[in-house]
Amino acid sequence: MSVMDIRHLSVFKADEFNENGGSVTVVGAGSVGSFMISQLANLGVKEIIVYDFDEVEAQNLANQHFRVEDIGKKKVDAIAEQVKLETGIEITAISDKVTEDTMINSTYVFLAVDSMEARKMIAQSLFFNTYTLGVIESRMDVELLYTYTFNPQKTEHQTAWLAD
Repeated sequence: MSVMDIRHLSVFKADEFNENGGSVTVVGAGSVGSFMISQLANLGVKEIIVYDFDEVEAQNLANQHFRVEDIGKKKVDAIAEQVKLETGIEITAISDKVTEDTMINSTYVFLAVDSMEARKMIAQSLFFNTYTLGVIESRMDVELLYTYTFNPQKTEHQTAWLAD
């Protein structure tokens, strides 16, 4: 057992999460999403689904979890390759945009997309999803990362999130 495993055991037990059918979807594999995907795999999450329609560009290397040899690849394919090399975990990489018709049936959903319009559309599509227990949404400012969480099944959470 690694030091990282020991540090996180009191907060998150990946074996239990995986055994109980837990899964995570990350929408967006850019500056926040690419590192989130890597960290989820390092925690031991086995079922990770990633959506992104973009390709790795040279300017992405400064603040995203990609390598020079990833330039020109689809972001989801590049991050899937890295996660496999780093952890042995094979993630599901979907090179497409998420729409209101996309079926996301994961225990947790991380929203790491650039547009507020896209965040709202995805969040609202999860409001009637009985499988998702939590949505973790991040927003980058020039110097800060803001993180919001909500349970899409709770009306009070829906109302508060939409008011933001």
